Amino acid sequence: MERELKGSAQEQYVRMLSKSLDSVQRMRIQMGNRIKAFKKNHGEDYGELVDALTTRMWDQADLMERNIAADLAKAVAALPVTKWLEQVKGIGARLSGPLAGVAAPIGKYRTVSAFWSSMGYGVVTVCVECVNLHLVGKERRRFLDRQTQRRWDIYKTSDNFEARVERVGDDPDRVVAFIREAMVEHRAEEYEKSEKQLCSCEAPVLKKSAPNLKYYGGLILPYDPYLKSMCWRIAGQFVRQGEFYREWYDRYKERYQLSCPDLPIGHIDNRARRAMVKLFLSHLWEMWRKAEGLPAGRTYLQEQLGEKYSENHTFIEPPYADTFDKKPKQP
Repeated sequence: MERELKGSAQEQYVRMLSKSLDSVQRMRIQMGNRIKAFKKNHGEDYGELVDALTTRMWDQADLMERNIAADLAKAVAALPVTKWLEQVKGIGARLSGPLAGVAAPIGKYRTVSAFWSSMGYGVVTVCVECVNLHLVGKERRRFLDRQTQRRWDIYKTSDNFEARVERVGDDPDRVVAFIREAMVEHRAEEYEKSEKQLCSCEAPVLKKSAPNLKYYGGLILPYDPYLKSMCWRIAGQFVRQGEFYREWYDRYKERYQLSCPDLPIGHIDNRARRAMVKLFLSHLWEMWRKAEGLPAGRTYLQEQLGEKYSENHTFIEPPYADTFDKKPKQP
């Protein structure tokens, strides 16, 4: 009897299957590369043996991958937002599962901008001279607080820290006091280290940019690289077979070709893909919140500009926008 999982447990189940499928795929690829390299160097002596080993290991890895993919498809079908995702051409369970499972719960993203930023599709301010993030005021303090908290969360589960706690003894009061003192000391050190990684130029030359790994040297990424890679795979699928989002990709690409004629073709393609993925993520955020019964408010520009928004901007409705508005048929 299959156990029915709902809510956050269901989302964690999808997340576990998604990460497991990704691990099996990487293992299969690595295994194939090792066998290929060995066969290239020693194929004359071990040719038949390697062929038999390859067939046996490949079949086992393929069977494992297929089983996990089948379980993932069933788990994804139980998510509320799947009712909309399955209508969007170009994204199946292998892509929507990791995206919905790892990004969940949708309730923690109050705005679509927060949803973009969690996947590396936000915008950051960078200093051109020192090539570091430029943050000021409350935003800088919040960023540093998050950095130090994440570093402490990682350190307190390390073997080194656990060994230090064991040396304190069995007295609960002494252990608690030691942990508190260690936390304050560790957070102060990491706060100072993280602050050195941010822009401190007296007269910084600033620019807006998409998040890049080179801006986060020595810092913990504020977005999930796994989700960003999944979004890039989704972009490839939309370009190849996505109907609605392929049309917008072509529009964005034509717009960039006219506005930036000196850019290489590859840069224009990347910009068009990024714009297309951000459009898809904004639609996913809206439809997902509707599926969960959460308010899907207007964008920042719509709230600020009000009626003037429609004069200079075009709001793009999600495809199949009435998916969760339809009432079920009466039996």
